[in-house]
Amino acid sequence: MNRGPFIPQKSNLIVGRTLPEEEIYLISGENITPIDQKLHIGITSDNKAFITDSSSREEEILLPPEEMNKLVVPYGKRTSITLSDGTKVWLNSG
Repeated sequence: MNRGPFIPQKSNLIVGRTLPEEEIYLISGENITPIDQKLHIGITSDNKAFITDSSSREEEILLPPEEMNKLVVPYGKRTSITLSDGTKVWLNSG
């Protein structure tokens, strides 16, 4: 049975990093920041993320505008993020 000429298919291979499953991570470009479950993340319109802990200590992270940012929330964990327009998003996995 002749099905015609062989046409190779393009493969979109995605290679990622394996991260410990217990941690919440903010990934921006090559930077990986572990996030404690009790922390809150705020994103500003000028490409900055502010991570605030329970004692109101704040850490600033610059988010490169040309990079895709990713928040990894493993099974059984939760966190929240406030977007630049003030929208608060609660994230959990389970």
